[in-house]
Amino acid sequence: MKLTLSTKLVAPWLLFILFSCIGLYAHINYTSRIEREINAHNHQHQRAAEISKEILLHTQERWVIVLEHLARPGIASTSRIIQSGIEIETLSKELESLFETVNLVGIHAGSDQDREVLTNFLTTRTGLTELYLNLIAAIDAKDLTRQSRAIEQVARKMHLVQASLDDLMQYHIASREVALDHSRKMAREASLLFYQAIGVLLLLLLAFTIYQAFDIVQPLQNLANTVTRFNIEKDTLALIPERSRDDEIGGVARSFENMDAQIRKYIKELSERQTVILEQMGMMSKVGGWELDLTDMRLSWTKETYRIHEIDPSVQPDLTNAINFYAPESRPVIQSAIDKAMQDGTPWDLELPFITAKGNHIWVRALGEATRLDGKVVRLNGAFQDITEQKKLLESIRQANADLEGFSYSVSHDLRTPLRAIDGFSRILLEDYNDQLDAEGKRLLNVVRSNTQRMSQLIDDILHFSRAGRTALTYSEIDMNELVHQVLEELKSSMDGRNLTLNIATLPVVNGDHAMLHQVIENLLTNAIKFTGSMVEPRIEIGCKHEDATTTFFVRDNGVGFDMQYVDKLFGVFQRLHGVTEFEGTGIGLAIAKRVINRHGGQIWAEAELNKGATFYFSLPNKESNDEQRK
Repeated sequence: MKLTLSTKLVAPWLLFILFSCIGLYAHINYTSRIEREINAHNHQHQRAAEISKEILLHTQERWVIVLEHLARPGIASTSRIIQSGIEIETLSKELESLFETVNLVGIHAGSDQDREVLTNFLTTRTGLTELYLNLIAAIDAKDLTRQSRAIEQVARKMHLVQASLDDLMQYHIASREVALDHSRKMAREASLLFYQAIGVLLLLLLAFTIYQAFDIVQPLQNLANTVTRFNIEKDTLALIPERSRDDEIGGVARSFENMDAQIRKYIKELSERQTVILEQMGMMSKVGGWELDLTDMRLSWTKETYRIHEIDPSVQPDLTNAINFYAPESRPVIQSAIDKAMQDGTPWDLELPFITAKGNHIWVRALGEATRLDGKVVRLNGAFQDITEQKKLLESIRQANADLEGFSYSVSHDLRTPLRAIDGFSRILLEDYNDQLDAEGKRLLNVVRSNTQRMSQLIDDILHFSRAGRTALTYSEIDMNELVHQVLEELKSSMDGRNLTLNIATLPVVNGDHAMLHQVIENLLTNAIKFTGSMVEPRIEIGCKHEDATTTFFVRDNGVGFDMQYVDKLFGVFQRLHGVTEFEGTGIGLAIAKRVINRHGGQIWAEAELNKGATFYFSLPNKESNDEQRK
């Protein structure tokens, strides 16, 4: 029969409870029996004492009868004495019967002392009735000598009877105390025996529990240690000794064995899937991997690396041949990078021209890093990517940028010339032929001039937007306080005659392109001045707040604001939230600001409420973050 751990643990306690209940029942039953017997014994002695008292009362009553007879002769004293004697005889027989049954308890029953006390009483009381009758007869005969002798005999007999009754009563009282002590002793002995039995059972249970603990805890500890030290590459859980047990511990060990098999199966499947995924990713991104073991200079390639080299995967590559695939001018560069990595573990990331085994000229990106063991470089590994398409795309982008730069120049030069001519001739007409023009003609010429000027401004903004995305950033330290005041000085003419309140906080020094950040501040302040034009008490606030990696600047005004449901359109090109007739502008200023801030690694956003003003925020990386980003 196989016993489970739960059975082994619970069964001893169940047996202990069972035996304890049986023992407790026997103990209660035994003590109850003793108590019943002691109560019966005490009742008998109590009855014997009561009978002794009654006999003593009857004895005294007969003396009273004699005294009454002396006082009033002729009463039925004789019959009364005889009747009293009969009652004493009846009580004496009951008392004697109690002595016969008291030995059922076995406490001083039937002993010599019992018989001696009873015999002494029975003997003493014998003839007492006759003595009383003789005394009555002497009284009736009026024989004083006989009366005197009879009284003396009765008195002496009375004294002996009373003494024997006292002895009898004391005996019964003492017997009650002896019985009570005896019952207590027997109860204590029974309790002691019960507790000793419980103690022995507890000791046996404790010993069994300790044994079971070692039988359970030690295998569990061994199992835990085995699992803790388990190395899936070297060990197996199929050899755990506890697996042969038939209890739950064996079940746990076998579960670990099954888990080990499932894990190994899953790892194998996962490894195979990862290998396939990596090969597919390498093929799609044209990225291969390689490893050079410096202990034996053995070079290993992935399938994609073989494909980029256009070599059959069965060929074993070596370092010299691998370097020779690079274009002649690139071989010293890659050789130097490898040598330096072998010496001090310096990594490399190079883009070099490359010639495949089939003679195709491509560009590759070679990356490598060193693996150290005990401070010594023992292995080089890295990635190898075909970037020919990226190089072609980059060249196309460069050519497109060059074409765009030419287009920008063409727009700047070819479109501005006719615009300036239109504006110039319109101004001449207004100045030189003013008297010959009617009001409508003057109005139309002013419309022409206004639109040519707006067209010129739009061309300027388009060129600024284009340059904001193409012009290389020139980083320098910029005092934002100085930059803001410089921009405000340039915009002073647009603020003249207005009751404009400016609140400028202390601004920090940042790293960035001065010209581009100047454009951002100018665009934001121009908008704030423009959209507070209708306010009675216009107010503009410029401030910042510092965070861990960035500093956030803000420009806040109490102007017309805008509805936040249109905030996503705010930074788009040619996007306007107000009509041209309400506020002038081309709708490109915020798009330029967004492009500049994004190129600096920051963000720009806005918060506003219609007719309650707007706040524009932009963040710039702190100097340390900016330096890291530029690297």
